[in-house]
Amino acid sequence: MADDWKPGDLALCVHVGTWRDYGVGPARGQVIEVADVFPPDEVGKLIGDDYHHCFLGFTAWLPANAFGCGHFRKIPPLTDEERDSFLADLKLPAPLVEA
Repeated sequence: MADDWKPGDLALCVHVGTWRDYGVGPARGQVIEVADVFPPDEVGKLIGDDYHHCFLGFTAWLPANAFGCGHFRKIPPLTDEERDSFLADLKLPAPLVEA
């Protein structure tokens, strides 16, 4: 639903949108911050047959383009502990420390 999305949310693009044919919009697999959320009646032209509960605006493509929320999955925010655990699971090399 439209209430599920808000500015500041992180969105994972899960669809190869036709918008890429025009050189706009996020690529599949890209994570991007939502700048604005629009209800369907505020979007001038719907493209395709899909109904979306809302449309997401991203800074790089506003004000001309917004993208159906069904093409994205919200990445839930992490607590500090969850973030630390996630980073530890990545097993990244320790940063170099100059002596």
